[in-house]
Amino acid sequence: MYDDGNEILEMHSHIDRLTPFIEEQSKKITDDSSFAERFAFAMNQSALASKKAHLKELSKNEIREFIEVHLTGENVGVGNAPLKSVTGFLGNFQNFFYRTAQSIQYRSASTKSIPEGIKILAGLQIEALRAGSMKILLSGKSPEISLFDCEKYGIYDSLFADTVSKIFDVLSQPTADKAIEKIAGLGAYSFKAYRNLVKSIVDSRLDIDGLWYPICGETRKYKCQTEILRGFIPVLEKVRHETEFVTLVGNFTAINSESKKFKYKTEFGTSISGIFSEKTKFKLKKLRVSPLDDISYKAEFSKDNIIVYATEQIKESWTLLNAVPLQPQDDK
Repeated sequence: MYDDGNEILEMHSHIDRLTPFIEEQSKKITDDSSFAERFAFAMNQSALASKKAHLKELSKNEIREFIEVHLTGENVGVGNAPLKSVTGFLGNFQNFFYRTAQSIQYRSASTKSIPEGIKILAGLQIEALRAGSMKILLSGKSPEISLFDCEKYGIYDSLFADTVSKIFDVLSQPTADKAIEKIAGLGAYSFKAYRNLVKSIVDSRLDIDGLWYPICGETRKYKCQTEILRGFIPVLEKVRHETEFVTLVGNFTAINSESKKFKYKTEFGTSISGIFSEKTKFKLKKLRVSPLDDISYKAEFSKDNIIVYATEQIKESWTLLNAVPLQPQDDK
């Protein structure tokens, strides 16, 4: 397990370094290029194809995604760090991971307890400690979290992948305000989990480099530095999160079942947009809801307001919960 995991990471690393080099090399190959230049380019292309094929075989056997967390900072040495700092960060990271997954799955993390299903699908475990100052290799607890043949299906979608992508988006933001924009709509518990994670990093004076090695797609990165995050805390501590449930009448102007996003125009001419869950998608599909039918719908939404006192801004996010046609279904 550990050897296969490290070999997968090594293959990812080689591919990430070789791909841009070959792309640049291809731009320089012309009809006037020498035999040596063409031969070198062909050899590099062959090496890249070979590494990708090997990675595909390894991924079939391992069927896991990996998140590498590299901890540095004034209290972190080569291969050692205070236990409280490491466990504090990992515990808060896991909790933020749970809450983000819960919000993506149910479009709300409003319940105090985390569902057992989320703990299974979004649970993390330590795979290995890698060479370096303090590198921790994490993977999903469930071995079939993201097992997709990308070439066969042409898609890559799983709760685990969606969660990692969202977390990396939030953690890579340069300001607290931008991070709040990314986390808006995930619910009060998700926001609290993020705030606790930031505090644990700052309190332990850690700098974090994160790498995500997905089975399909390119490696993603984020970087968190104590000196930057320290400025986030006064903003995060002065944020109030409110959720209200709203029922409106109007028409859908756009529905994207793949990205789970919608646009809706109320009977008073107000336009709103937001997201919906897989469960709501099933309801919309069953009712054959379409922006092309020109039918009015009574729609139920949850509206999240994040009030940032430091900037006196209110950030709204809408989640579609249900929609019922006002015209009988048989008349559609």
